[in-house]
Amino acid sequence: MNVRRIVTLGLIIALMSAGGVMAVGPGSEITTQALPATLTLAEALRRVDAHHPVLQSKSAQEQGAQARLDRVRARSGFQADINLTLSAVDLINSGDAGDGFVNDSYGRLVVRKRLYDFGRSRAKEDAASQSLAARQIDLMNAPELLQVEIMRAFFNVVLADMRYATDNEDMAYKYVRFDKIRERQKLGMVSDVEVLELESIYQDSFLRRNRSQLQQSSARSRLAILLNRPAELPHRVVRPRLNVEKHALPDYKTALDKVLKTNPRLRALALDVKAAKAKINAMQADWRPILEAEVSSSAYEREVGSRNSAEAMLRLRMPLYQGGGVKAALKEAMSELHIAEAEYRKLELDLHQSALDLVQTLEALKIERHAARVRLDYRDMKLDQNRALYEMEVQTTLGDSMVLVTDAQWQAARAEFETLVTWAKLDALQGKGIDLNEWKAGP
Repeated sequence: MNVRRIVTLGLIIALMSAGGVMAVGPGSEITTQALPATLTLAEALRRVDAHHPVLQSKSAQEQGAQARLDRVRARSGFQADINLTLSAVDLINSGDAGDGFVNDSYGRLVVRKRLYDFGRSRAKEDAASQSLAARQIDLMNAPELLQVEIMRAFFNVVLADMRYATDNEDMAYKYVRFDKIRERQKLGMVSDVEVLELESIYQDSFLRRNRSQLQQSSARSRLAILLNRPAELPHRVVRPRLNVEKHALPDYKTALDKVLKTNPRLRALALDVKAAKAKINAMQADWRPILEAEVSSSAYEREVGSRNSAEAMLRLRMPLYQGGGVKAALKEAMSELHIAEAEYRKLELDLHQSALDLVQTLEALKIERHAARVRLDYRDMKLDQNRALYEMEVQTTLGDSMVLVTDAQWQAARAEFETLVTWAKLDALQGKGIDLNEWKAGP
């Protein structure tokens, strides 16, 4: 039957084109290895998980932009459809011997292609390409930004452990003082007021120690969440041996010029501006004509002499009136352009301030690191002095020397870590990832 041949041919074309259709469904899951019992900074930075929601969001945006570009390009390709009509007619004047309805069903297979649209497709493809390039930059930059957050979270865990050690040492020292004065109270050597004073000091230290202990868990939780392993709090982290003095302080103007030239987000917004302008060109091109070629093949159940089994034609469509749709779309595209330009300018202004803040922070941290080293050297020497006096039995205890040393170590570490994070932020503004080899200390 003729109509069956048309249907069969249409199904063959449909099956051939179905190979390019992407199935929608859950992708293959990547099993992330469990966090090691002892976690290093290098290992933490390596474990940027592609399934982290931040990266998945950027990836989905890039895939959406790619799909929009593919859709625009598909409009210029071949298109085919099949039209099947089941019909029965009562031929009153046909002179047929039988009465009743006659099968008048037919099928038509149509293949068409847009030949030329006077720049309309080119403008839309340009807009989609610029948007895709912007989303690709965002996707490439997302892991680097996440690494900066992981570095800060890792250092916060180290600092939380050091803070707990300091506060625990302080609590132990103040408990010993409190316990000794209680013994003297039993002998009637001190008043109740003196005992309560030292007990109050001890209780304050005990509260600080408990807060520090809670902060240890909180800092580990934040790190685990950034690593997309919220149920696996790292048990032990290793303080890295890094030399924060290897790089000279940056010049603000030099750093700013580089940031404005290479900042990934600023580059992405510049492409968004180009995409918005190209979209306006595409909206304006909607008034231009379209030249199409069309070939069709038809089959009929009822033979009539005036019917054609095959046709080939060129069609020129010229838009004359489309209501307010095109004007509304053009206004929307203009609005998107203005938003993109404003976001670009706002980020440009923000980068001026961010670069200045980071450079000034590095300058302040250099002074802070020097002060911390001097403080630590002094505390170490004082501890050695007190230990010598204790061993010579000149004094009965080391006092709070150990507490002051651990506190000085914490302050020195905090200044060092803050320096590394600030450098990482400045590098991220310039589109650079974290390279720990740049900061490795010597043997």
